[in-house]
This record gives sequence, structure tokens and C-alpha cells, in this order.
Amino acid sequence: MLSTKFDAQDITKVLRDMVALTDTEKSAMLAQFATVEIAAADQANASAMGRKVPYQTYVDGRANSNLMSVRPDGVIVAEWELGVEMVRWIYTTLREKAPVLKGEYRDSITIFAGDQAVSSPDDIGDADMITIMSTVPYARKLEGVAGKKYMSSQAPDGVFQVVHAMAVRRFSNQAKIRYTFRTLSGMTSSLESWATRRMAKNARKVGVRKAQRQYDKDTRNPAILIMLK
Repeated sequence: MLSTKFDAQDITKVLRDMVALTDTEKSAMLAQFATVEIAAADQANASAMGRKVPYQTYVDGRANSNLMSVRPDGVIVAEWELGVEMVRWIYTTLREKAPVLKGEYRDSITIFAGDQAVSSPDDIGDADMITIMSTVPYARKLEGVAGKKYMSSQAPDGVFQVVHAMAVRRFSNQAKIRYTFRTLSGMTSSLESWATRRMAKNARKVGVRKAQRQYDKDTRNPAILIMLK
């Protein structure tokens, strides 16, 4: 959520002779000033996101689209749902950049609001930390980690790290965006099933503790972490 606030003090920066105005004129001036600034912010947000971003205006603390109803000493606030649109852009771009053989990798890309998997960007709610990651065992190989070559010619520079760099250039003034490795939790997936089978097999060879450490490593996949400001 990006919030922009306009109040009577903003007008004094533009119009110094506020004392000479009636209350009605002050309200009209504040509303006009806010209208121009909101339109400019709306255009900037649309350019950043590649589409119009829904927003809500609040006049004197209440949801209201009639800016002219503001008190002469009142406050107008505009809030844009940038978090949802940012997550949507990153998620969609990851799917577009994903190499496709049968589509398993692309379709495994999952959004987590906090630690809860959600079905779409529209379901992130009020979460201030969003994680997007793939849930297949070979996701790390596609990123060319630990000095190893990238596994797919369709993604010669990786997937998550490439989209991370794109997202930082686009949204760094709106959120902290990190390329990292996260442990999958609370979700049955091919990654968890594979890691569990591997742990059971390793436990007989190297012992439970070493097998558990390997499981922890196996369930850590490349991810993009979005911390909304």
C-alpha cells in the first residue's frame, strides 16, 4: 500500500495568502491541489506497474471520492494497492521467464504471504513479507548455484536472479526485494517429497543428524523475498 497525504499545510507552500481566503475557497484550493498531485502519482504508478493501479481516496478520515468536501483545515489521503500489483508483476514475469519442457517448473512457482501459500497475488492480504519460490527439486540447478552451469538453455542466466534484478530496477523505491534461498514449509510438494525420501535413505548411511542437515539444505530453493515498505 502506498499512501499519499495532502493537508492545508501543503497549500501554504503554494499559496501564501491563505488568510484572505474564505473557508469554502480554502477547501476548494486544497481539493484542487490534491487532484493534480493524485493524478500525477497515479500516472507514475501506472508507468511503473505497466497498468493502472486501483486507489482509494479518504477525505478527513473517511473513504470519499468527493475531494471538494474536505474541510478548510482537513486532510486528503490517496492509497494505491501497489503491493498486489508489484507481486503480480514479479510472479507473472517469473512464469514468463521460466523454461518449459512439460511446464512443471513454471507451474510450481508459488506465492507465500508470510508462511502461507496463496493461489494468486490478489490473496496476499495485509502481509508485509511476500516470498515467491519454485517447489521443484531442480530449481537450484536452473540458477547455476555454487559455480555450476545453468541447467537450461532457455534460461542461460537463471530465472529468479534475473527477475530479481529486473524487479529491483523497477520497484526499489517501493519495497525491499531480495534474491535469496528459503526453506519450504507448510506445503506438500514434489520438493518436500523428494527431500523426505532422500533423508530417509541418507539416515541409514550417514546417521539421522547428517541426514536432517541435508534435508534442510535440500528444501532451500531460490526465492524472491518482497518486504513491503
